[in-house]
Amino acid sequence: MYVTDAGQASHFELIFAAAKYAGWVDAATRIDHVPFGLVCGPDGKKYKTRSGDVVRLVDLLDEAVSQPEPEPEPEPEPEPEPEP
Repeated sequence: MYVTDAGQASHFELIFAAAKYAGWVDAATRIDHVPFGLVCGPDGKKYKTRSGDVVRLVDLLDEAVSQPEPEPEPEPEPEPEPEP
C-alpha cells in the first residue's frame, strides 16, 4: 500500500500496470494506492518531500487531534408566522 497525495494517482496506475505486465505481481498480490489531499505547511505551500521538507505522519495526526474543534454556528431563530 502506497499512501501519497492524489497528484500521484496516474503515476501509481502506470507503475502497478507495468509491474503486473512484467510478472512482478501475481493475481493473488494486492497493490494499492491510497490518495489523499495535500499537506501544506504554515506558509500555505505544499510540502516537498524531495527537498527533505517533510512532516512525519504521526506528528501531523497528533497536531490535528490536539487542536480544538471550532464551535458550531448557532441555529437561526425561526421567523414568526405572519398573522392573518
